[in-house]
Amino acid sequence: MHLRNPYGKLGFLIGLAISAWLTYKKFEAARLVGLEISLTLSDGFDYGAHADQLILYNDELKYLTWFVFRSDHIFNFSLPEGLFNINLYGYFLSGLYISLGDWRPLFALGILYYFYFLVSVRRLAERLFPARYRDFLLFFIAISPTVIELSSGFMRDLLLHAFIARAILALIDRRLVAFLCFAVLIASMRSFYLILLMPVFYYAYSKSLSRAVVLACVCLALSVVLIINIDFGRRDFLEVGYRIVELFFGVSQVLLDPGGHPPFSPGAFEFYSAVQYFVVCQVFFMLVLWRKFRVNREFSLILITGLTLALFYGYSLGFFVPRTKLIFYLAMLFGLTKLVLGERSRRWKRWRIDEH
Repeated sequence: MHLRNPYGKLGFLIGLAISAWLTYKKFEAARLVGLEISLTLSDGFDYGAHADQLILYNDELKYLTWFVFRSDHIFNFSLPEGLFNINLYGYFLSGLYISLGDWRPLFALGILYYFYFLVSVRRLAERLFPARYRDFLLFFIAISPTVIELSSGFMRDLLLHAFIARAILALIDRRLVAFLCFAVLIASMRSFYLILLMPVFYYAYSKSLSRAVVLACVCLALSVVLIINIDFGRRDFLEVGYRIVELFFGVSQVLLDPGGHPPFSPGAFEFYSAVQYFVVCQVFFMLVLWRKFRVNREFSLILITGLTLALFYGYSLGFFVPRTKLIFYLAMLFGLTKLVLGERSRRWKRWRIDEH
């Protein structure tokens, strides 16, 4: 792994050790309860959790049985609602599971995704921040409970966010063919992210922050029109308000009701993620408040992108879980690093993506 700084290496090793422990606990719990994946039952049954032990998330179970229960999902791509909720990762994962005949080897994917994600985020941070700041940022991300929990499993999220970082880097370097490849990969895993991230991509390529903010407002308005006119979710605007509070202030049901999982168990990591997310939200917005809202347009870009994310999940896709908030969590960490950096040095008044 090309993590040259001691903080990055230390964070990676700590995260790797905790991930290995979580995987061991999951495998041991699966052995004790005799967990087997059934290909004859509905994909809605809940057998991933047993007592206080979380073995597999329901979404992981759905991926394993995707070819059996969702094989016709690909035909929905001809419909508008299908285009905005594409997920081809299930076909890849399910095919791999059926080929191997066992779900345990798939946990190796989580470690690979963790490695690739950290390397991609580090390379993006190298283009935006001085060494001391990016090293601390990478350490904090590497030991984040959400990131560690995702590394102990085979969900798509770390790989997806690695592709996002690579796409931004490709645009900064004006490598349009590489960007298009990563954009296709992003669309194949969570297609509505292309609308969500379009202003960020535009900023990375054009270096025009003011136009990117305008584009973010346009994408927000476009998202409102799309989710009202295309039926692909829950359709409840009241939920949007709840999602905004959760996304911007970190107040969630998991935070208020931990669920009584034993400390350092796989099930407890969702609570740890909620606590860390809450702390980052408070620090981020307290710093903004301390500056009397005298923040640059980069903050506006993060804020409007967050509103679009809350709109999609609140009105259409359902409730947030730590991994679906990861994109905004990373944006806040990058924004927080920038705000702190702006206080320490006028020379780094803007993200210097235009100098590379």
